[in-house]
Amino acid sequence: MKLVSFYADRPDSNKYYENASKHFILKCKELNLDYYVDELKFNGMDYWQITRQKPQFILQCLERFKETVVWVDIDDTIIAKPEHLDCDIGFQTFPKDYHHKRSRGKIAASGVSFKYTEKSIIFLKEWVARCENYKGKPKGDHDIIFGVIKDVDFKKAYYRNNFVIHVQSEGRDK
Repeated sequence: MKLVSFYADRPDSNKYYENASKHFILKCKELNLDYYVDELKFNGMDYWQITRQKPQFILQCLERFKETVVWVDIDDTIIAKPEHLDCDIGFQTFPKDYHHKRSRGKIAASGVSFKYTEKSIIFLKEWVARCENYKGKPKGDHDIIFGVIKDVDFKKAYYRNNFVIHVQSEGRDK
């Protein structure tokens, strides 16, 4: 199992995500977790376009490493080693006391594991296609994943214990 993430900052930014990547790596080392972090080139994308790069990055990692990969948003805080789940895709849910009331108890698009299976690859390819073809109001990968979960067949499970604390990125570039 390998935790994976990327970061991208505008050239004129405060380096919020680069700094978060250093914390991410430190936490992985402290918890003795295998990880892979890469810098995504900004290339003029806005925040929402960058988030929609997530499924492509996860798919590339899954095909490259040929083992279970666990996506964690670079600015989330890792607090424990993820448990092993017997499924294609494992989801962490937002805690019942999460500060965004509408998200409480719902699936989070961070703290998501993808086992190296055909069904995970099919799921990711569909998520990639929907993110690449998205037209409309600003929307990120988090919003798009819910339709994929509904439409694609795969074995899913939920983490009993959260291993990631979701952070609202107050320091990010708008």
